[in-house]
Amino acid sequence: MTDRKLFGTNTLVNDFVQRLTKIETFDGGWSEKYVDNETGLSWLKYTIDDRGFFQNLMFISPPPTTDE
Repeated sequence: MTDRKLFGTNTLVNDFVQRLTKIETFDGGWSEKYVDNETGLSWLKYTIDDRGFFQNLMFISPPPTTDE
């Protein structure tokens, strides 16, 4: 289990999704929604293309507030 609300590197995202269940793919495959069966929390993974450098980002859904 993690207290994180955001993952910002490809390695962390790829390791984390191994324990989640994918429930939806959208945006032509650029975004995926996952659920953590242990906690019931939903996560959104999306890929950003920055001039050919692909970066995976993942955050908890609903997104954290600025206080969090």
